[in-house]
Amino acid sequence: MTSDKLAQLCGNCGAECCRYVTQEIDEPKSHEEIDNVRWFLLHYNVNVYCDTDGDWSVEFKSDCKNLGKHNQCTDYEHRPTMCREHGCDGNCEGTVNHPDELYKHFFSNVEEFDEFLEERYRKKKEKQKRKQEKQKRKEKRKKKEKRNKKEKRKKKSNTKQ
Repeated sequence: MTSDKLAQLCGNCGAECCRYVTQEIDEPKSHEEIDNVRWFLLHYNVNVYCDTDGDWSVEFKSDCKNLGKHNQCTDYEHRPTMCREHGCDGNCEGTVNHPDELYKHFFSNVEEFDEFLEERYRKKKEKQKRKQEKQKRKEKRKKKEKRNKKEKRKKKSNTKQ
């Protein structure tokens, strides 16, 4: 991609990729991991998200020190590898039409995360309930089959007599 094309893309999107730092985290499952996410979200300019690949990250909103006033890197020749490898194919943070294209889940505060946890817990309970109901139906069916076999044997023995 030419530097002119790159400058046009980055100038139009607001250089979103230069305005945060992320660190991958484990999917919050344990009490400690959930508590850590809640702690992150109690801070200003901190978000937590799960991307479309299912990877979880904590995001710290903070502009790069080398970001110039026209959304261009002021030290482009010496930029870090992370910046060099960040793809700019016109489908980056600043050019997507909807956040769903980047995230499965995105949380900017504790309340949003708590709602997610409640929904996840509700779905888990529903799944467990369906599994229990299925198991009960299976057991009931087995009992019925056993009873039917017993009745057939009894009828068969009665007809032989």
